[in-house]
Amino acid sequence: MKNIYYSMLYILCSITTIYSYNTQISLNAVERQSKKIKLMITRNQYIVNGLALVGIMQQVTMFASMIFSPDVAPAVARSEKEHTGGTGVKSWALSLCSSTYSLLTTKQGWLAIAQQGWSLTGYFATCFILNNIAHKLEHPNTLRWYNATHAPYMRITSMIKQYIDKMADRQEDVKALRHYTESLRIACYQLVFYGESICAYMAYKSTLLDGPQQELAEKNIRYCIEYQNDIFRQIFNFFDRQPASYEQLTHLITEYEIEMKEQCAYFSAIERESKVDYLSIGPT
Repeated sequence: MKNIYYSMLYILCSITTIYSYNTQISLNAVERQSKKIKLMITRNQYIVNGLALVGIMQQVTMFASMIFSPDVAPAVARSEKEHTGGTGVKSWALSLCSSTYSLLTTKQGWLAIAQQGWSLTGYFATCFILNNIAHKLEHPNTLRWYNATHAPYMRITSMIKQYIDKMADRQEDVKALRHYTESLRIACYQLVFYGESICAYMAYKSTLLDGPQQELAEKNIRYCIEYQNDIFRQIFNFFDRQPASYEQLTHLITEYEIEMKEQCAYFSAIERESKVDYLSIGPT
């Protein structure tokens, strides 16, 4: 009896989870998501700037420690400092020249350079790691970048088409048909989420524009929300139809791909995506 209870509870939770996903894009959700996107991009910019500053400080510290190391400071520099009183730019410049000369022309200097070898290796390794992290976080702030990294809707539409083909070919296999039907439904939920994310990025980016660009961006956002909600309504009606029209669903997905690609291209022009930014991402 207890096993039956837990089994029914599991099925109920599964059904609730599946059907709790959004099938439409809401303005409130777009606004919330746009704020998250703004925080994410601002955080990435701070991290990249911080890593750049750390890299500069690291290199300055590395060379300063080599030149002004106590093991390398020659007696000539010390005597020069005592003779000149140890103050002023001239004294500092003479000390620097003397230290550099002794570093490169004396046995003690070359030993100090050898001792710094392992330290140099650590410095360069750290610099390499910092550069890699900064490269991953540094990106063009454009819709095409966001689609490629956070909302790859074309991959989901391609997956949906594959599921439709599988369902059309496996009509006699009840188990396989059930699996692909549920997978198709979840993929459609994911498509709604990506569509919402695209509109959210547009909303975020529109706040950085002004004049006609901002007005065009806002009109583009409203149209994308209305268009996608209409398409999503037709897509989810597919699951309630008997018999299901696979060709019609494929046609809807293809239409969605074409229209969203055009709308994203329009927005790229509105946000003034540069050629450098385009080439850094490539065609999507």
